[in-house]
Amino acid sequence: MQEGKKTVLTVHFLDHASDAQKQEFLSVYGDPACNETQLLRVQELLRETGSYQYAQSRCKQYADEASAVIGGMQVDAKYREILQSMLDYLCGRNV
Repeated sequence: MQEGKKTVLTVHFLDHASDAQKQEFLSVYGDPACNETQLLRVQELLRETGSYQYAQSRCKQYADEASAVIGGMQVDAKYREILQSMLDYLCGRNV
């Protein structure tokens, strides 16, 4: 958020937020000096617009597809486990 990175969350948010929500969001987006209270409010905005749920859903969809590919790989089981744990970590991250 502080770096102003364009992510699935931010794109979805900007497509679905009200003008007031966008204004509040953009006052924090890309501001390295924003504070914890502002960041917590942005988290609320992401949830209010369904952006968080959307990103989680997309992550799960892609992770399920990747898991199917990983399961069929002809490599040692330990490597499949490493790849699967990476997917689990990525989709378990919180905003």
